[in-house]
Amino acid sequence: MMCAKRGNELQRWQYRENHLHTAGISSIGCKTHLIVTYDGMIYIYEVNQEGQDDSTELLSLKKEIKVEEGRGDSAGAIISSIAWGPGNTHFIVGYPHQICVWKFEAANNEISLTKTIKTEWELTNVALAEDYIVASSEYRNVHIWNRSTGDKMAYDYLYDVEPDEEEDDEYLLPLCLTCLGHILVSTSHAGCALCIWDMRTGELLKRHEQLDGMLPEHMVYLQGMNSFLCMGEYKYTDAWAFPTNKSQYDKVISVCRRVEIEESKRLHGLPEL
Repeated sequence: MMCAKRGNELQRWQYRENHLHTAGISSIGCKTHLIVTYDGMIYIYEVNQEGQDDSTELLSLKKEIKVEEGRGDSAGAIISSIAWGPGNTHFIVGYPHQICVWKFEAANNEISLTKTIKTEWELTNVALAEDYIVASSEYRNVHIWNRSTGDKMAYDYLYDVEPDEEEDDEYLLPLCLTCLGHILVSTSHAGCALCIWDMRTGELLKRHEQLDGMLPEHMVYLQGMNSFLCMGEYKYTDAWAFPTNKSQYDKVISVCRRVEIEESKRLHGLPEL
């Protein structure tokens, strides 16, 4: 089931219940639309901009697109991951053995397929840059293609992103991926780290190993602070900031101070009045 909520308004969508526990629901959103991938289908919803109205849907289904199905999981469901490209004009969907890049035309709720890449190994996560297509595989390696030609990059994949030998591979989370121009930011099970890569050369530019032994499940880029918000299953949240000017630095410092105040309240309680 998927839900949308605004104030006291609540809207629900029920998908195929017998596959819900295996397929999962992946989605991306912007100010005007929500795009959902589920079991070989793409659903395009339009956001209601009219304000609160009991007679109006929060999200209106505008389009259902059946995509080519690859091999599913043991129950036959098609597990997918999805991510925006730069400017929200394109998005990428990763299926178990196939990557699809779609052009999105918000004005008329249309999408068109611009690139398809098939893989022999199972994909777990995807990302889209201006010049590159990125995906992590079941073996926790990161693979990169030239977006224009669809050719694999010369360095094949990033060897450093792999699990520690002592880790049980069955319980390792998929890697988080975010692209900024030719820069790729990814998590790594080797040392439980945040890695910054140059996709033009495959060079590891920086490695930060302070994720407290917990790899995040989601990573969001916050442009205003040039930072990455990492979130885990049990409300574990961490932020990595890389301010490049005074405005970004001031925002980061302000947020850090507010976090310190909130943590102090939780640890020591509020003073008696």
